Amino acid sequence: MPKSVNWAISLSLTGFVVGLIAIAVAPSQWFFWLQIVAVVAAAGAVLWMFPATPFFAVAHANFVGIYTCLFVFFWETNFRGIQTWSAFVGYGLPLVGFLVGAWWRQEKLRALVDKPKLYDDSRIARIFLWLLPMIVIGTATFLVPSFRLEPQHESLVFLAAMAVIAATVMAASGNVAAFLIESGLLFEEFFSRSAHMLVPAFAFLTFYSLLVVVFAALYRIIDRLAVVPQFAVHGVAKSLTFSESLYFSLVTLATVGYGDITPATNLTRLLAGFEVVCGVLLLLFGVSEIMAHARRQRGGGA
Repeated sequence: MPKSVNWAISLSLTGFVVGLIAIAVAPSQWFFWLQIVAVVAAAGAVLWMFPATPFFAVAHANFVGIYTCLFVFFWETNFRGIQTWSAFVGYGLPLVGFLVGAWWRQEKLRALVDKPKLYDDSRIARIFLWLLPMIVIGTATFLVPSFRLEPQHESLVFLAAMAVIAATVMAASGNVAAFLIESGLLFEEFFSRSAHMLVPAFAFLTFYSLLVVVFAALYRIIDRLAVVPQFAVHGVAKSLTFSESLYFSLVTLATVGYGDITPATNLTRLLAGFEVVCGVLLLLFGVSEIMAHARRQRGGGA
C-alpha cells in the first residue's frame, strides 16, 4: 500500500480515537483542538520516521487512545485543580519524549520495519519493565489531593510528574516503537484469520436478530391481547411499544437484564425465561460452529 495511504489511515484513526475522548473531557474548545493537533502531529512524525503496514496505524491509534484514557483518569482523579494550560503541556510531554527517543533510534527502528519479528518475549518483558516507574508515579499521585495545594502549585507538581514520565518514555522509546510495529503485524494476522469467520458470523447474527424480532413480536402481541399490562417500565405497569419490546427482547436474549423493563405476569416471565435459554444455547452452538468453520477453512479438519 502506498505510503500516503498509510499516513491517511493512521492519522484518521488516531484523530478519530483521540477526538472522541477529547470531546468527552476537553474543558474548552481551544483545548480540544490543541489536543487533536498535537496528537495528529505526533502520529505524522512517527510515520515519517518509520512507516510500516496499515495495521501499524491501528496499533498506534490504540496506543495513543489508551495513553489518553489513562491521562484523563489521573487528571480527573488526582489533579482536578490544575490550570488548563498545564494539562495540555503535561499531555504533550510524553508524546514529545517518545518522538525524541524514536528519532534518536530511527535507524535501528527502520531496520526493524524491514525485518520485523513477531512474538519477541524479551522485548515484551522490557516494555513491562519500563511501565514500572509509570505505575509508581501514578500511585504516588493519589497522595496529591490530600495536600490541598493551590492551583499553581498543583500544576507544577503535575508537570513534574509528567516530565518524569516523558523522560522514562524517551529512554524506552525504542522498545515502545518496536512493540507498536509488532503489534501492527499481530493486528494484520488477527484480521487475516477473522476473514475466515465472516460468513458463519453473519449467519449467526442473522439468526440472532431473527430471534430478537420474533420474541419482541410475541411480547407485543401478548401485551395487546391482555386486559392488564404485562410489563412494568421503571416500576410502573404499562403497555409496551414495539420499540420497547425490541429493546426488552434484545437485552433478555443477551442475558443482560438491565431491569428498567420487567415482565409483570407469569406468562411473560415464562416467555422471557425461555428466551434466555435460547440465547445461551445459541451462543454456545453459534461460537462452536464459527470456530469449526474457521478450522475447516484453514485446513484443520472438522
